[in-house]
Amino acid sequence: MNIGYPCVNYTIKRSTNNTFRLSSYSHNKVRETIQKNIDHFWDILRFNLDNDIYFFRLGSQFIPFASHDVFDFNWQHEFRDQLSELGRFIREQKIFITMHPGQYVVLNSPNEDVVRRSIKELDWHAELLDIMNIDGWIQIHIGGIFGDKQSAIQRFIENYRRLPARVRRRLALENDDRLYNFSDVKQISERLNTKIIFDIYHHKLNPSEHSLEEILSYLKSPVIDYSSGDKYGRHHDTIHLDDFLEFYTVSEPYQPKIMFEIKDKEKSVLKAINHIKSKKTLKTLFD
Repeated sequence: MNIGYPCVNYTIKRSTNNTFRLSSYSHNKVRETIQKNIDHFWDILRFNLDNDIYFFRLGSQFIPFASHDVFDFNWQHEFRDQLSELGRFIREQKIFITMHPGQYVVLNSPNEDVVRRSIKELDWHAELLDIMNIDGWIQIHIGGIFGDKQSAIQRFIENYRRLPARVRRRLALENDDRLYNFSDVKQISERLNTKIIFDIYHHKLNPSEHSLEEILSYLKSPVIDYSSGDKYGRHHDTIHLDDFLEFYTVSEPYQPKIMFEIKDKEKSVLKAINHIKSKKTLKTLFD
């Protein structure tokens, strides 16, 4: 089932975001931490398959400090064989992978150094997915407004065109909870021919003129970040099944891939999957 969760599994205590302090940087520390992330990723993938989970967001610290100026470790060579084997397994099992670089990726920043570091960060994500040879997406927000929204959008478009081709072909734009709603993202995406990941909670906090059904229809086979929370943007600790099932009933005909951005991660995914399965079993019995 295409409902997934990001980066960490609390049930088996595994993470694809293991890292270390920059002050501890050494080739041995990088090597040890990447190996740990790879081993944990295998454990998470096996857990997910055992539980019918075919969607996962890989941690953006999988290669710690990969875009930092101090980083000089050739992870591409040292871990190529292991990453290729991971990718083969992911392709065979038809698992969908996304990545979501953090808040420091701001392509439309007026600060050129921020843009330079953002491009470098996005590039190692794309290189990792390329080495694994999987069709993963890299999702980002548009960024800030910096006093002039139209200028910020134009700057995003110009800096997008500076991205390496391997980044551009994987990039997916996400609506946010304050500045750029779905209409903004749709407009930019149509100019650049990029993918979109639709965040349903952000849409509730920062709505556009488009209804949920219109958005799902526009996206055709949508990839969706799903969460719920309060009006201040604080996510709930666990799934509210009634809210989710109301959303799922509307979205199911579009065969979405749904990423749970809920604090207890796989625990909420398992609740949702088991509930959906039980509902479908009951429907079959009484049809």
